[in-house]
Amino acid sequence: MNLRSAAALQYAAMRWYWPELSSLKEAEQAARQGAGVCFVIGAITAVVAGVSLWLHKPVLGMDVWAFADAMIFALAGWRIWRLSKIWAVLALVIYVAEKVYAIEFTSGPIPPAGAFISVVFALALIGSVRGTFAYSAFKKKESAASFGPPVGGSQSGV
Repeated sequence: MNLRSAAALQYAAMRWYWPELSSLKEAEQAARQGAGVCFVIGAITAVVAGVSLWLHKPVLGMDVWAFADAMIFALAGWRIWRLSKIWAVLALVIYVAEKVYAIEFTSGPIPPAGAFISVVFALALIGSVRGTFAYSAFKKKESAASFGPPVGGSQSGV
């Protein structure tokens, strides 16, 4: 493998954070990446809520009501997997609002690892919004192209 192809491979591997979205497949992949993040957020939140229920006290600032949050992210993940633009936007808005709330109302500094993971998740959710909208645009172009000009008639109408 030469240096140029190694650099191209590394560049392609790093494009997860801002996908190019030049095809239907890339748009779908970006959207599904955001769906996966929603499933991860939902699963982690459900585990923490379960531990909170078991210990009868909040864990990591979450109590039993975090199960509702976990269900919302699981639902968002399912809908984003089905390429819903509305749910992609909602998931991003909810995630950012929760992070702003956590920063505003928690005491102490934010751990660097937590901040890094939050940025990675936010970028994936932004990618899913971009992916769902791009997917919709590609599908619209595809369906418009499939109709094409009328068969057997002249295009000038004369």
